[in-house]
Amino acid sequence: MAELRLADNQLHGWGPHSPCMRCGAPSTCVVRKTFTQRQMSGRYYRNQLLRQLDFLLMLLTPRRKDVTVPLCDRHKGHWRRYNLLVAGFALSLLVFYAGLVAVLVWKWGSLLEPRNKDAVGYLVLGILVGAVALIVPAAIWVKAPIRAKWIDERGITLTGVADTFPGAVKPGQRTGG
Repeated sequence: MAELRLADNQLHGWGPHSPCMRCGAPSTCVVRKTFTQRQMSGRYYRNQLLRQLDFLLMLLTPRRKDVTVPLCDRHKGHWRRYNLLVAGFALSLLVFYAGLVAVLVWKWGSLLEPRNKDAVGYLVLGILVGAVALIVPAAIWVKAPIRAKWIDERGITLTGVADTFPGAVKPGQRTGG
């Protein structure tokens, strides 16, 4: 997948006859998407309070840009599918953990009891196995959506764009100048 740098005057110039931003096929619709980026200042503060303030500032002041994104019928639910898959994997992991705790409590009793070291060991092992069993397939099957790599006052850089989309470049490739 490639990257696409859009200046502020290019954010809304895509029509229904543009290629699909995800695959490059002819688009059939245009979706208005708000991209958000949260990034810390990049400064190193020795003072812990200043680091925490920088983190809080990052959470409270995200950078946002609205972009019209041309998509084909196959990709018009692009972000919805991604969000449903991520939520499904997270919910599956939580259900697995709840079941694991229920089975351990049923078999060995309270996990908070100090003499119950076997149950705690099995709980830790189950957490690791569950995480690997669900997160590894999720990382393999779920392709990252079109997302903002960088947002500033002059424009936005999107990543996850089709290689054949006009203006797209491979990551790390310079765009002239």
